[in-house]
Amino acid sequence: MAGKKGSKYYNIFMAYKICLNDVNKNELINESSLELLKNIYNQKSLVAAAKESNITFRTAWNKIHTMEKHLGFKLIISERGGENGGLSYLTDDGLNLLNAYLELRTKIDNSLKNITKKFFNTINI
Repeated sequence: MAGKKGSKYYNIFMAYKICLNDVNKNELINESSLELLKNIYNQKSLVAAAKESNITFRTAWNKIHTMEKHLGFKLIISERGGENGGLSYLTDDGLNLLNAYLELRTKIDNSLKNITKKFFNTINI
């Protein structure tokens, strides 16, 4: 909320997105990609993570493959089959990327909250 009830900007909210781009400004990793990594970590399954992310398994697999290709290192390790299906885990690099992103997101959220409050206080005169 961007102001007190009844102010001009009451129903207006600040939004932003975090992404990693290559030198040509092509988006390589975005928030949905990082959400997929988070879901893989929590679900221990690429199939379940895809479902949780509301994407198909093929889309999830392609996202992971594309990120790994551009980054130059593995993000997940998958174990096939078994009685209960396969498992997927984040590699150390994948977990480091996810944790760094989550920390960055928290810091930006906190900073943006303060900056946005000042911004809307300035224009809600």
